[in-house]
Amino acid sequence: MYRHGTVTPGWVARNETTFEYVDERYIEVLPVAGLSARGASGGAWVNERGEVVGVQSSMMSLREIPQGLLFAAPLHAVRDLLHSRTDAVAADMGLAVEELWEKPPEVIREYPASTRGLYVAAVVEDGPAAQAGLAVGSVITAVEGRPVRFRDQLLRLMRTRPPGGTLRLTVITREAAGPRQVTVRLVPLKEVQQRTREGGKK
Repeated sequence: MYRHGTVTPGWVARNETTFEYVDERYIEVLPVAGLSARGASGGAWVNERGEVVGVQSSMMSLREIPQGLLFAAPLHAVRDLLHSRTDAVAADMGLAVEELWEKPPEVIREYPASTRGLYVAAVVEDGPAAQAGLAVGSVITAVEGRPVRFRDQLLRLMRTRPPGGTLRLTVITREAAGPRQVTVRLVPLKEVQQRTREGGKK
């Protein structure tokens, strides 16, 4: 990465982008293994051929200590911004999810043994997901009738829909005897962020 006249080494951690929950929203990023100084956002990540592959946007830290994983805005997003010169309008449903298999065994055992899906870890108060009946502890097992196990599957599909569109989710809870169908209306990401500031997350 080149920024402020300095060069920082790093290695692309995976060949495709992923979604990370940063500042209470999901952003599409290219993960880079490396360390950078604070204030490096906006620096260009360049490959060995001198081609820009992304722009530094954030980093993973724990108690403000860098963890060796950086996040770069992917090149296609930078190109879109330069072309349109307007903010992208992304759709969101106001929740954060984790892959169920990542949860501790005592949590996984609260659901039927065959359960696979996404554990709802946070819900924005009065946001679209909350209005549809989702709560912390709900598990999303399918989206539009297709099984979902990984976070990126849900988020990539969500980001192909415009605000005002909907997603049909199959959900199970600890209390319910079986799965149920819910429809979540997508809203602009900025609206979810505003509700988060006003009411917080459940």
